[in-house]
Amino acid sequence: MLKNVFYPIIKLVSLTTMACILTACVSTSFLGYPQVAAGYKRSLAQSSAAIDASLAELDEQFEDADRLLYLMESGRLAQLNSEFERSQQSFSRAIADFEQQDLQAKVSIGRSVRDGVSLITNDTAIPYSGAGYERLAIHHYQALNYWAQNDLEGAAVEFRKLALEQRILAEAHEKEIAEAHSEAAKESVDLSSIDNEFNGLDTLAGPLKSSFQNAYSFYTSASFWEAQGDLNAALVDYKKALEINPSSKMLKQDIRRVNGSDKRSANNSPKAGQGTLVVLFEEGFVQSKEAFNLSVPTANDGWLQISMPFYSASGVPPSVSLSLYQSQKLLGKTESLASYNALAAKDLKEQLPSLLLRQTLRAYTKYELQKQTGKQLGDLGQLAVNIVNLVTERADLRSWSTLPMTGQAQRFNLTPGRQTVTMKAHGVKLDTVLDIKAGKTQYLRVVYVGGKLIPQSFLL
Repeated sequence: MLKNVFYPIIKLVSLTTMACILTACVSTSFLGYPQVAAGYKRSLAQSSAAIDASLAELDEQFEDADRLLYLMESGRLAQLNSEFERSQQSFSRAIADFEQQDLQAKVSIGRSVRDGVSLITNDTAIPYSGAGYERLAIHHYQALNYWAQNDLEGAAVEFRKLALEQRILAEAHEKEIAEAHSEAAKESVDLSSIDNEFNGLDTLAGPLKSSFQNAYSFYTSASFWEAQGDLNAALVDYKKALEINPSSKMLKQDIRRVNGSDKRSANNSPKAGQGTLVVLFEEGFVQSKEAFNLSVPTANDGWLQISMPFYSASGVPPSVSLSLYQSQKLLGKTESLASYNALAAKDLKEQLPSLLLRQTLRAYTKYELQKQTGKQLGDLGQLAVNIVNLVTERADLRSWSTLPMTGQAQRFNLTPGRQTVTMKAHGVKLDTVLDIKAGKTQYLRVVYVGGKLIPQSFLL
C-alpha cells in the first residue's frame, strides 16, 4: 500500500531536485537550531549592546519561513533588555501568525506528510508552527509588556487570552492525537512499538497532565487579578495553579486569603499599614532538544535509521530558588511553580504520534526512492540518493530557546517606604531598592541568565 501511495512522488524526484535539496540543507537548520540560538543566550549574559546586536540579527530573519520562532526569541530578548515596546511589537506579530494558522484550512496529518520537500528531507523543511506551551508563554510575556508600560487594561486582555488559549489548545490537542492514531492505522504503522523508546520523556515531564499546565502563568495572572480587586478571577487562577502543585503551602495561603479567611498567619495577609511585594523569578534557560537515532522496520524485514528529537535527563542543572534578604535577614525564598523543561518534554511526548507517523512514512519514502532510482539510474543514481538521505536525515531541534528553565514566585508583606532588598541565586548577589506603599502591591520580576540577575519592577 505504501509503495502505491508514494510511487507518484518518487517518479517526480530527479537528481536535479535532489541536488537542490542537498544545497538547501546546508543552512541554519542543517547546523541545528540549538547552536544558532546559543548566540542569543550569550548576548543576554553580556551587555545591552550585545542584546541589540542579536535583535538586529533576528530582525533580518522575520521574512524567513521560521519567522514565528525568531519573533518569539526577539520578543524575549527585547523584554529582558527593558525594550518593552519593541518586545510588544514582536510578540504581536507572533500572535498574529498563530491566529493566521488558526484561520487556515486544517490539513489532515496524512496529507501533510506527503506534501512538499519535507517528505524527502526532514521536518525542518516545514515552517515552524510553535508549541502550545510557547503560545501560552507569549500571552504571559505580552501581558508583562503592557504592564511595564502602565497599560493595565492591555495586560488584563492578555491574561484573559492566556486562560482562553489554555482551554482551546487542550481541546484541539485531543483531536490531533486521535487523528494521528487513525492515520497511522490506515498506513499500518505501529506507533506503540516505537513510542516505547521515548518513555524517558515521562520521567522528565513528571506529574504534569498536559503541556498546557503552567502554574507560573496562572500564579502571575492570579496575583494580578487580586491586586486589581478582581477576587473571583484571582481565586480561579490560584486554584488552577494549586491543582498543578497540590502540596504548595504558598498557594493554599493565597486561596485562603482571597476567600477572606481571618487567620492572617494562615493566609499571609498584610498587616494594617503594610505593603505587599510579589517576587516572580525566572531561572536559566529551558533545555534544548537533542537528536536521537531510531531504527524502524521496512516492508521487506529490513531496517531504516531515522533521527528524532529528544530531551535527555543528563546534564540538566539543578534548580535553585531566589533568596531575598533585608538588612542581612532572610525574608524567604521563591517557590518553584513551573518547570519549562517539563512542559517542553510533555509537549514532545504529546506530539509523538504525529511526529512518529511523519518520520516513519518519510523513511518509507526514502527507501522506495532509493530502490526506484537504483532500478532506473543504476549504481550512480542510488549512490546520489544515499548521499541525500544521509545529509537530510536530521531531527527537528527547533524550539523557543530563551524561555526560562523554571518559573518561581513568593509573596512578602513589608513596611512602607524605600526598602533595599538583596537577592541571591546561583552564587550571584544583587541589591535593589523598592518603594513599598501601604495597601499596594509591588512586583519584582527577577531573571537569572548567564551568571547575572536582571531585575524589573511593576507596580499596581
